[in-house]
Amino acid sequence: MSSNTLQAIIGTAIILALLGIGGWYYFQPKAQKVQIGGVTVDMPKGATIELLEDELPPLDHAVEFETGVPLDTREALTDNIEKLTAILEGDPTHFNAWLDLALQYKVAGDYRAAERVWSYLVDAAPQSGLSAHNLGTLNHLTFKEFEKAEQNFKLAIEREPLQGAYYLSFHELYRYSYKTDTTLAADILKEGLKLTPENTDLLLALAVYYRDDKKDKKMAREYYTQARDAVQKTGNMDLVRAIETDILKLK
Repeated sequence: MSSNTLQAIIGTAIILALLGIGGWYYFQPKAQKVQIGGVTVDMPKGATIELLEDELPPLDHAVEFETGVPLDTREALTDNIEKLTAILEGDPTHFNAWLDLALQYKVAGDYRAAERVWSYLVDAAPQSGLSAHNLGTLNHLTFKEFEKAEQNFKLAIEREPLQGAYYLSFHELYRYSYKTDTTLAADILKEGLKLTPENTDLLLALAVYYRDDKKDKKMAREYYTQARDAVQKTGNMDLVRAIETDILKLK
């Protein structure tokens, strides 16, 4: 794998990890206000948080820091985890606190602890796809459990089929790591485009895939053109010009 490819994967992984704090909200175009722990917060429309006492992750977990995590970072993470734990001890149905706790574990390098929380939320919030997506990313990039990653990405898309980020992560699994000798890397992006035909992220991902992996200039030009036309409608002329530059390079 080239260094550029690896950097692309890592960059996406970081973005998706950061989305773990609030991605459940930002991925939802419509949200509703609910009371959690006495505080009014935004929740994904239709999502429900169920208290599954038999599956609750332990809140007395001692964080296992990955080697190389700086002392000041450890202290900050420990403080964050203690605050989140206190919230969840008072209200174990606090969805956002669970999501944030999983992210703190992940940043600390305690991947199995993060996995336990996201696995719990897959069952506790059955209408949300974010936890399944985050599990899929963990399976793919950290544990190298590609079959599990595939299963979790499928579940995420099944629950929230309009979320483009889920298709992009799934695409990376098929493009770089699993079933790479198939057409699935392109197929999964096309599946997303059937529901969101002007999703520029998916269109550009397809264009780059055909350009770099398949060396198919015709198909790359087709998807770059579709992406440019979609972006023009948003008025982002800087991005339009950037895409047109990429199209010219294909000639």
